[in-house]
Amino acid sequence: MNKKFSRFIGLLLVVILVTFMATTTSLFAESYNFNSPNTIYLKGFNLESQIEVNLPKGLVKKAYTKGEEGPYLVNFNGPINNTMKNEVKKIGAKLVEYVPELSFLAIMTPEIAEEVETLSFVSSTMIYQPAFKISPALKDEYGNIKNNEEITVRIIAFDGTTADLDKEIANVNGRKLGHSKNKTIVKLNSNHLAKFANLNSVKYIEIKPEYVLLNDVATGLMDVDDVWSLGYDGTGQVVCVCDTGLDTGVNDSSMHADFQGRIIDMFALGRSTADDPHGHGTHVSGSVLGDGANSNGQIKGAAPNASLVFQSVLDQS
Repeated sequence: MNKKFSRFIGLLLVVILVTFMATTTSLFAESYNFNSPNTIYLKGFNLESQIEVNLPKGLVKKAYTKGEEGPYLVNFNGPINNTMKNEVKKIGAKLVEYVPELSFLAIMTPEIAEEVETLSFVSSTMIYQPAFKISPALKDEYGNIKNNEEITVRIIAFDGTTADLDKEIANVNGRKLGHSKNKTIVKLNSNHLAKFANLNSVKYIEIKPEYVLLNDVATGLMDVDDVWSLGYDGTGQVVCVCDTGLDTGVNDSSMHADFQGRIIDMFALGRSTADDPHGHGTHVSGSVLGDGANSNGQIKGAAPNASLVFQSVLDQS
């Protein structure tokens, strides 16, 4: 009798353990209905059409209060054109950026979202959930935030005021390490990340990226050395680059050393100067024909002996 009872208890414990393991995610998650004819691809999330997903508790927002402005995903029935976007904006929605497939991230109130959803070319609107805002690198296999103790993250905000973000940083005793445009670098305890994800002003949270220079890698990937060994290094050739500008925009000693003496002419299209306030044009020109003068020959472009004609196409107005 005792043996049978012991076997029964053992079997019952096994069943309970297996059941618990199978339902771990649902015990600590809330369901969220996704209703769209197309799949939406977010960082770390693929929202398949017509499904119910489980999101970690504390990272789900069921609804906004009346008049509260917050981020939504607007799902369209098909290819999106300017007429559709203008109709959505006319109602009062602020379109932020395209999200594949056939969706837009938008800022609006629940009243505006309700009206947008009545448009014939819109299939649905849904709240851009706090769970969607956190990088997969900060989560465990169940989608819960990892307990990494003190970490450094980059918090990306939507355009507009970040007063609530700054206030929350102070509330959790976080340390603000840097800020540029809508990106803030913060050192804090990971246990507080959910609070930031729930702020309507926050768009995404990720581990602070560590940047490294890889400008001397591209030529190797393209096997340019083999071409150079045959004598093809741009000598006698003229390259035209159209981009955001070129360094100082003046063909004299103030110009980046990699281009000095090889610029034939520069043109400013729609602007008064050909300088580079963005940086992209200078980077591209270096990849094309920088001769490595500024790095003792280590970092140079594919045609280091070519001449350059540059046209700036960035309108600063």
